[in-house]
Amino acid sequence: MRCSAVDIRLVNELNSVLKKPGSLNIPAKRRALELLALLFDSLQTQSVSSLERTFLSELFLQCDKRLRADLDFKMSLRPPECRHYYDGRIAFISQLRPLDVKLILLLTAFPRGQLYKRAHLGMRNREDLTKDSGPMMYLTTCLLNWSMSRSGVLGKLREAFGGDLKVVGTALEVSVAGSTWWRSSDSETGGVQTDYAHYDEAIERPKAILYLSDVNEESGPTEYFQGLFEALELTPLQELVGRVILNLGSDADSELFSYFSSYPRRSDSPLFRRLFFRLPLEMRFNSHFGWDVPVSHELVSEFAKRRVTVTGGPGIALVFDGGRVIHRGGLIQRGRRVVLQIVFGNERTNPWKVILAHCRKT
Repeated sequence: MRCSAVDIRLVNELNSVLKKPGSLNIPAKRRALELLALLFDSLQTQSVSSLERTFLSELFLQCDKRLRADLDFKMSLRPPECRHYYDGRIAFISQLRPLDVKLILLLTAFPRGQLYKRAHLGMRNREDLTKDSGPMMYLTTCLLNWSMSRSGVLGKLREAFGGDLKVVGTALEVSVAGSTWWRSSDSETGGVQTDYAHYDEAIERPKAILYLSDVNEESGPTEYFQGLFEALELTPLQELVGRVILNLGSDADSELFSYFSSYPRRSDSPLFRRLFFRLPLEMRFNSHFGWDVPVSHELVSEFAKRRVTVTGGPGIALVFDGGRVIHRGGLIQRGRRVVLQIVFGNERTNPWKVILAHCRKT
């Protein structure tokens, strides 16, 4: 199926605006959003089915929402001390104090027990072995803020991102042997070097992976790929589409939901692939591209050359810019991996609301 054509002048202007973060202002933001709308209007006129029109409508809404958040974040990076955010990608390893690790293990003992029971019952889906809410997780978040402040993590993030970032989300995750969610469903793509390699949707939310168990080469270590994001040479428009493309059809009210919901990965759906490849090359990308790299592609050697594997015991934390550092984790071959997935931001939360919400659910 032939892909749609696109007005290259609009694409070039939009990419030009987004490539100059130092000149971003309110008029530039308005122009970027206007150009995005014009591009999608052009694509709609070329659509060949109602499903393609729905696909494009949802993709535009997702891109528009993400672009507004991206631009607001970049426009907030005015102070000179955080301008170097654009010059490098944040990735460093930190070690929490042994006492803090013991307290975290104590606070997460009950939810860990719940997840262990699920694993013992044969549950292997990632969602089944993750806990991200409840009073214990909230208290763990509070402790992490204290610990990461003392260890200097929050200070380093403040230098790069500006503002007072703190831990705003924490998820306990158990990975066990036998999980297959991270493997490519196509024997000709993905593979040991590239499976599940991806970048995250939000550029304003750095993250950390904190080990709560001993993690070695076989028990799903977190890996990141130095400089690979830049080596891809994506345009800002391709990067934007890649960030949101897998959100399509997630809402139960979406016309696409019934077509995509039976596929754990959107990209496995024949309809998704057909509509995806109708997009012009100038805007086509998928942030979870590791599953789609042919095993014989020259990019595979780049993955191998740039891979950094993080192993170690409880208290080791990889802190990184998940929106611009390609990474993966939990690709477990043997044993068990227990980690905290940590997200940083500047939101304020009310502890009583968290606890009351949990009480209502139970």
